[in-house]
Amino acid sequence: MRLQSVFIGGIVAGVLSTSYLSLINVLCCLGVMLGGGTAAWHYITTADRSIDPVEGATLGAGAGLVGSLLSTLFDWILQPLNLDGESVLQSLMGVDMQQMVQEQQGQMMQEPSTGLLIVSMIMGAVLLAVFGAIGGAVGASLFGADDSDDLPTPPDPPSRTGSEW
Repeated sequence: MRLQSVFIGGIVAGVLSTSYLSLINVLCCLGVMLGGGTAAWHYITTADRSIDPVEGATLGAGAGLVGSLLSTLFDWILQPLNLDGESVLQSLMGVDMQQMVQEQQGQMMQEPSTGLLIVSMIMGAVLLAVFGAIGGAVGASLFGADDSDDLPTPPDPPSRTGSEW
């Protein structure tokens, strides 16, 4: 059940980190935090129990890692259509298409090393895991707050008999 919740939250984070939807992450990685919160919410509703923010953060971090992998996969699939995250940002920034084609031809001639790609993917995964954990902790606090166990039980009211009235 935990893995299912992590995967569902990861799908939300991955989709919201792809193409034009990735612009929501400009607001302090809001899309990734929504993915972490979704993982916590799903787990709380399917397990039918409350969780503490630490457990929510764990679910959210997992969702952030899954979201990082899915976002990379989705961007790779959308790259030929120029709908990957980098192409979208370039088009929104008004980069001239001719200039972009020349830059891409230059990049094809000089591809970054595999080590640089791996380091960049690891850094992205860590970043998404951190913001996913924040979203999971917030989600656990919002959706799983069951403070009734922490409150003392109030005493029974004194019973009154007919003569005391």
